[in-house]
Formats: sequence, C-alpha cells, structure tokens
Amino acid sequence: MNSKLLLLFLGLTLGLPGAPLWVEKGSEETRGLLREAYRDTTSMRPALTGDGFYYLTRTQNVQVGDWIVLYRSSDGMKVLHVVTAANKRAVYTSGLNCRWSDGWSPRSSVLGKVVFIERRPVSQFTQVR
Repeated sequence: MNSKLLLLFLGLTLGLPGAPLWVEKGSEETRGLLREAYRDTTSMRPALTGDGFYYLTRTQNVQVGDWIVLYRSSDGMKVLHVVTAANKRAVYTSGLNCRWSDGWSPRSSVLGKVVFIERRPVSQFTQVR
C-alpha cells in the first residue's frame, strides 16, 4: 500500500496525531480558529472530495503527517497538502493523490496546520436527479 494512503487511513480511522478531525458546522471546537474554504481538487482525494472548509491554527511548528496550508510562491496559490518530511528550515509536502511531491518549501511559507475539516453535505454541491 502506498505510504501516503496508509498515513491517511491510519490518521482518519485511528485519529492519530497530524490528521485533522471532521467537524460539523458551528462546532464548539472550532471557535477562534481561522476558517477558509477549499475547492474540490484531485490532489487530496480520497480524503477531500467536494467543497468544504478547513480550520487552521497559525503555526510553523509542523511535523511529518500534519496537514498544512502553505503559500506556493511559484504560482501564488495556497495549497493544502501533507508533510512527508521536515527539517529545521523546510518541509517536504505532497497531496495524498499525487505521484509527485511539491518538493521542499521553507517553513516561512507554512501558513498553518489544519486541525479540523468541515465537509459540506453532498446535497449542497451535487444535484440529485
């Protein structure tokens, strides 16, 4: 099994450190955290499908297995990916469904650690026939 998928499986099913927890809208645990929307992309599937929101705690103190948001200066985008390696100066990240990594990014580009994910109900973004 792919090591990234194993990390995802263990984190989501066993609640291991690093993986965000799923929450309902308006949950008490999310008070005081930064809430931002994410769009449906393929890089974090199967964990993130459809649109939703993530809750971020601002920190650059992240470790392997953490889901983080970083600013990618090459294209000016925010990216939500998983830390697969880290040292004192940089983090190495990748999407769960990516063949290639993002490479090394300076810790200064890390905007924070994702601690909660709020997924929209399927009916909010899928038309049912």
